[in-house]
Amino acid sequence: LSKADTMVFDKTGTITEGRFNITDVVPVGVSEQKLLSAAATAEYFSPHPIARALREASGIKRPAKGVVMELEEIPGRGISAFVNGKDVYVGNASLLEEHGIGYSVPDRAGSAIHVAVGNCYWGYIIFSDKLRDGAFDALESLRRLGVRNMVLLTGDVRSVSRPIASSLNFDMVKAELPPDGKVSAVEYLMATKGDNSSLAFVGDSDNDSAALTRADVGIAFGALNSDTALDDADILFMGEDIRRLPLTMELSCLSARVILQNIAVIVSIKLLCLLLGVFGVLPVTAAAFAEAAALIAAMLNALRTFKH
Repeated sequence: LSKADTMVFDKTGTITEGRFNITDVVPVGVSEQKLLSAAATAEYFSPHPIARALREASGIKRPAKGVVMELEEIPGRGISAFVNGKDVYVGNASLLEEHGIGYSVPDRAGSAIHVAVGNCYWGYIIFSDKLRDGAFDALESLRRLGVRNMVLLTGDVRSVSRPIASSLNFDMVKAELPPDGKVSAVEYLMATKGDNSSLAFVGDSDNDSAALTRADVGIAFGALNSDTALDDADILFMGEDIRRLPLTMELSCLSARVILQNIAVIVSIKLLCLLLGVFGVLPVTAAAFAEAAALIAAMLNALRTFKH
């Protein structure tokens, strides 16, 4: 981590809070409640934050057994389900295009999901997601610590991701990426980075496991509730405070310096004791005491890292 000059961030749940709020409902040929209910029913069993927001907004109860069938989560697209005898699609524009369903282009700010029932377009729902507290300060602190290239990867649309990237001074943003698209982007950045530098990926251990394992350093936030974090990431944050990221990098830089100092001190004392012993200047017992003193000095020097 101390040599990372490229840091890649996932957006949802990392740069933003990942807690979606519905800001607008735009039905086409049906009522707002009917649009919300259809979307919430299809998404009811999904753990995605958007599904949680739909359940809360619609107020629907748990669907009876057999109402929702053939549920399929499509990475980077959305959800398809068979609800009450009809195919229901809830997701981005690409999902509807795959099934030949026409849709309206949203004319308002925010992330949009489209809803189609029985191959009929029912409208779209707009969501918003807040930036994490301290995100700007955290990224600026990372730049001061030597990170030269900040990259934002997201499956969200460009109209949402670009303003966020601009407000946080990201050097590059790749939007509308499927999960394997994030991995491809990380692999490209890995292939083009400097020989003596490393690349760190910061994301969610549940949704970004492939990218976390592909980077030189995988950093997972919110790992407390994750079953896969220990296998996927190198650095785990139990909470979601992004301001701890520059503190971690500062600690890694200090640790690297302390390691080099300790190696230099111990090797120098050992060589000095060896030379003095060869010429008969230093007896064996004195050499042993000198080596022990060097080890104690190295341990005391290492304790400096615990201040952080």
